[in-house]
Amino acid sequence: MHRGPLRGAGACAAVLLALAACSDEFVTDPIEGREARLEAVEWPDDAILLGETVTLRVRAIDEASGAEIQPEGIDWEVLPGFATELVHAAGDSIVLHVVSLVPLRISASLEHGAFDTAAVADTLPVHLNGIAVSSLSGGPLPSLGDVATVEAHGFDAAGAAVNVGGWSWSVRGTAVTIPATPGDTIRATAAANGRAWIIATHPLCTGSCRDSVAVDVAQLPASIDLPAELVLTSLGATATLAPQVRDALGSLIPDAAVTLSQLTGVSFVLLSGSTITTIAPGEALIAATIGPLADTITVRVSQTPASLTLSVDSVHFATTGHRQDVSVAVRDALGNVIPEVDGLVWETTAPSVVTVDPDSDPQIATLRAQGPGSAVVRVRLGALTDELVVTVD
Repeated sequence: MHRGPLRGAGACAAVLLALAACSDEFVTDPIEGREARLEAVEWPDDAILLGETVTLRVRAIDEASGAEIQPEGIDWEVLPGFATELVHAAGDSIVLHVVSLVPLRISASLEHGAFDTAAVADTLPVHLNGIAVSSLSGGPLPSLGDVATVEAHGFDAAGAAVNVGGWSWSVRGTAVTIPATPGDTIRATAAANGRAWIIATHPLCTGSCRDSVAVDVAQLPASIDLPAELVLTSLGATATLAPQVRDALGSLIPDAAVTLSQLTGVSFVLLSGSTITTIAPGEALIAATIGPLADTITVRVSQTPASLTLSVDSVHFATTGHRQDVSVAVRDALGNVIPEVDGLVWETTAPSVVTVDPDSDPQIATLRAQGPGSAVVRVRLGALTDELVVTVD
């Protein structure tokens, strides 16, 4: 409690001034003639706590003689009225119970006989006794977009929790986001796996005016998806399987611990980690699992012709009636020979020079010299072609 004189105006000429405006001293009005001053017997020297019951007491002193005056009465005024409850008032003292964080403007005044009026005023801030922040989520948020409710409350002088306004919020970390203009209770939205700290501060607080709470985000798998089918058209081709694991709100879970296993077709496909390599034409069934969740993909291996290569570039016949067999190699995109191919077409540009007759094996044909000249023999498979030149003497 502050004990000291409530002195004359000095540097503070206004009738009612805050305590902070005159260092640690209260002031009285400058008066004409004889002067009196009010002196604090009991008075807070710092902020009042919300919920505190505070006693204020003054006494009147004759400035000239220094004697205490027995005043006819001291008038007290407390503004705003809704911020306190009057507990007791008796002459030189008043007892108040503080019920709001609104700063209190308290004044006492007296008038005694030959003395002019002496008045004192003070503005006292009201503070919380501390603050606390808590999360009502009950555990990590399992999906991006899930919301944790975070609330802040203050403590009064008795340590009881009270709801007050005026909070400032911030977040440290990227796991959650908070609204731009939150209130006493905020909704933190999960944005990424990890931990974020929600921090609340209050401008009117004695002691620690800052508190925080951790909010964790840990996505839980709710579904796993693979394509229904994958077709590879060359032997030795590779592909990486990337199952998509999502939480309950449909957000992808990065780096989910998925297990891949081959159920069938080990003669056609080799599975190593998440990479498959084709071995031979056929089908394989591969499963992806995470916890109780599973999905499968069918891998189909075939060989699609990508090139034709004749066994020779040219043929020369010295006389008519001679013959020669030529063959064509059909390969896939990785250069692997395709052993059996349907749909090959053999043709010659000059049947009078050379004829071409496919063998029972369509990849072999017999060339027969018919007459002198030159011709082009061509083999086709769809859009693929290769050709050789034939000359007959």
